[in-house]
Amino acid sequence: PPDPGAGPPDDGDLSSPRVWLFLARDTERRMRDRLAARVAGAAAGGQDAFTAWNGNLALAARTASACADRLVLEICAAALDTGPAELRPVLGLHALDLLEHRAADMLNEGVAPPGILDRIWAERRRTCDELAPRAAGLAAAFELPPEVTAPTAFLHTP
Repeated sequence: PPDPGAGPPDDGDLSSPRVWLFLARDTERRMRDRLAARVAGAAAGGQDAFTAWNGNLALAARTASACADRLVLEICAAALDTGPAELRPVLGLHALDLLEHRAADMLNEGVAPPGILDRIWAERRRTCDELAPRAAGLAAAFELPPEVTAPTAFLHTP
């Protein structure tokens, strides 16, 4: 991943795409470095390449998943600059979902402090509050069938 830089930018504001990218990049980098060190250590200890790698499959899978999530966040962050402004909170909500999914890794790697989930949930509530008045319009833009959009019916008055 690209170098995340020193410390979270924008005072760690979870609405900032720069913060999303910092958290994702630093987590992936630390996992990748730890995986490489483990495999190298196992090989230096006499294990063949297959055994050295196979003994670290759980970390390898989580690292690969972190890489995929980081790439999605890179795409979301880039879309904020080029896409319609109406999509910003939708992309932000998706980013928060990915960060929540990665919270265990962010904590394990020391990238995020305790309480990160509380901060993610608070930002998600704020973002959902921003999206709620536009939920029907956003759902309509996707041309989804009524069965899918029915849960949003309570958000607007008849």
